[in-house]
Amino acid sequence: MIKRCVSLLIIMNISFVYAILGGVGINVIQDGFTLDGETFDGPEGIASVTRTDVGSPVGIGAFVYLTIIPFVDFEASANFTASSYNYEYQDALGGNEEVPLGFGKFTWNLSAQKPIFKIPTIRIYAGAGLNGASYTKIVTYETMKNLDPDQLNDMDYVKEELGVSTQGFHLELGGRFKPPIIPFSINVNARYNFIQDLVPGEDGFLSLSAGFAFAI
Repeated sequence: MIKRCVSLLIIMNISFVYAILGGVGINVIQDGFTLDGETFDGPEGIASVTRTDVGSPVGIGAFVYLTIIPFVDFEASANFTASSYNYEYQDALGGNEEVPLGFGKFTWNLSAQKPIFKIPTIRIYAGAGLNGASYTKIVTYETMKNLDPDQLNDMDYVKEELGVSTQGFHLELGGRFKPPIIPFSINVNARYNFIQDLVPGEDGFLSLSAGFAFAI
């Protein structure tokens, strides 16, 4: 009986150390924006362009967090999200061409997080930090007007011309659930990203994520 109690205390202490140090894990991401389809006048040589709806981008990411420093946690993460759509253009002679395209985004985040509620198994935090994104611009009149009309059916050309990188900052609210003994945590996060021009007509967007980590 004494040996069992000692073993249990050792395991609980190890689990406590795991919880203090932090963890590394993977998560699923959904960006909280959509765009309705639209039709607009095309650049020179193109009579009109029609873009279908763009659904909420979804994807996967990885993160690592550190909780050993008093009063503040730190987290670094990266993720990739994507959504597909089509654009169709009509040339000056009345010919139509439909091309499948996609919105793809790679994002990195660095966050400082202040725990606002803590019990042995649950940690709720608010945070802020910096982020950056490399993404393909969504087809709009502004993005199309500088493209070569003769190469609009070349997907590689369009993706290369629409590629861009930018930086911004974010605010977030999240939580971690760490069951006793098991070196494992469940993590959820709501992050508002202040990045201009990534979403046409908006100064930012909300991202939601949920995942699990090995607590180290």
